[in-house]
Amino acid sequence: MIVNTKRNDELDRDALKGRETILSVFHTIVEENSGTEYGRRYGFKDIKTYEDYKRAVPLIEYEDVQEEVERMYQGEENVLTAYKVKHFLLTTGTTGLRKRIPETYRAFLQYNNTTDRLNDDVAGLKEGMRLLLPIFRTDIHGEPEKEVYLTAAYYRNVYEMGFLDPDRYVGGETMFFNTGQAEDFLYAKLYAGLLTEEIVSVESTFLYDQLMFFDYLEKNWQQVLSDIEKGQVGEGIRLPDDIKDTLKRLPRSEERIRDIEKICREGFDGIARRLWPSLHVSLGISGKGFQSEEQTLRRYLGDIPFCYYSYACSECNIGVPMALESYEYVLLPRCGFFEFRPFGKGEAGKEPVLACDVQVGEKYELIITNWSGLYRYCPNDIVEITDFYGELPVMKFLFRKDQLISIAGEKTDVSTLERAVLSLEEELSRNCREFCFAPDLSRLPGRYLCFIEDEAALPGDKADAGARLDRILMSLNADYEDLRRNLHQIDAPEVIFLGDGSMSKLRIKLKKTDGHRKPIRLIDGDSVRYLRSLEVKNEA
Repeated sequence: MIVNTKRNDELDRDALKGRETILSVFHTIVEENSGTEYGRRYGFKDIKTYEDYKRAVPLIEYEDVQEEVERMYQGEENVLTAYKVKHFLLTTGTTGLRKRIPETYRAFLQYNNTTDRLNDDVAGLKEGMRLLLPIFRTDIHGEPEKEVYLTAAYYRNVYEMGFLDPDRYVGGETMFFNTGQAEDFLYAKLYAGLLTEEIVSVESTFLYDQLMFFDYLEKNWQQVLSDIEKGQVGEGIRLPDDIKDTLKRLPRSEERIRDIEKICREGFDGIARRLWPSLHVSLGISGKGFQSEEQTLRRYLGDIPFCYYSYACSECNIGVPMALESYEYVLLPRCGFFEFRPFGKGEAGKEPVLACDVQVGEKYELIITNWSGLYRYCPNDIVEITDFYGELPVMKFLFRKDQLISIAGEKTDVSTLERAVLSLEEELSRNCREFCFAPDLSRLPGRYLCFIEDEAALPGDKADAGARLDRILMSLNADYEDLRRNLHQIDAPEVIFLGDGSMSKLRIKLKKTDGHRKPIRLIDGDSVRYLRSLEVKNEA
């Protein structure tokens, strides 16, 4: 991939001297943290080369430094990092353990507004109003919160650095940042969005947020439009008073209200561009594990392209896309120091390499040293190198090592399960948008459980779907096929059909509604028992 030398962006300059930038970040982090407790423990002051670093410092996961993080949370300084901590970022607990990730002022300085700047360039967002679906819970006029979600912390930082203009977003500052209880935020976003015709982008953390938004539109447009016409907020809608006041003050016209009604009555296929003729891009995180949401979202968006915004985790901002509709991300070398450990059969024990020394076409496990006190940290992300942008690798995220089912060693990752359900819905001519999997070891041999929302499912559909899913899984995973067909160590999967809204009920039960909305793909234990209680019991 050729570097864009005309744009003169920091990332483009770094790409031309990637190795130099990568090693400069490495040396800075090690040297500036040599006096910390962790730096003294592992002899940072004696580390002069990357090879020294690999020999001296162990690979870690969160549990290895959880005690140190808790001490930092209680106020101790100079434990893992020499930099002042601004927030402790709360993870959403996708893999079971909710973490507090320290995030320093220095880290935010390194992140700058690179991601937003490059996405604005790729998506062409120079002018026009933007419809952002989440409401970030942070008081931008008060002291930084001790605990906060990554997206709120990120946008607060961008705002404080002078790079964010909330007035470019529908609803302005009040509906961008708000610490009030906004349980019905989709109502607020739809209300304001319908009254703003000149919208150029629909944006969210995950594309799943957008799917929920358009589903809400389809189910609730008449009530929202009625409230708009009356200049009121519906009774029982749970929103902070300042958001309600903002909605009531929005300018409205009889012509716009009638246009909205006509458009909605005509149906919801491709409705996004009919409601907002200037709309030309959808921004949100997606990937192999989210393709069913994206496929369903296409119904509403039509041919509007996606910009997949960012490859990031709570521990670090990792990469940005350089083109629309691309799952491939260029590494952001100033956001941390990145190592890549070869991954796959025959790769066990191989040493990690520098980002500039990876090979195109190979798979790697990502290892992060960040600006907030995590050194050689393994988030369990597996990526594939697809290209180089100058001297910086271009990668696509494949899956997380801890996000898979492995009953007898078959290791079926989330992206494969996603593909299986996409194939199943094509065969059944059903919409399997909401689904999740679980391993069932309550009986031997063990089996896969697949929960799918389908209110209309009949008893005979269950056995048919299970048999089809079994065949599809065997076609996608040779190890599953061998263990299932030849060695009989895995039993046939069971498909359980659920009523509409069952997965939303599970998110509420698991208290996973405070942050951004991310689809739950793997469950176990109490969650399995809870969803079984919601199984559809239609008569044949």
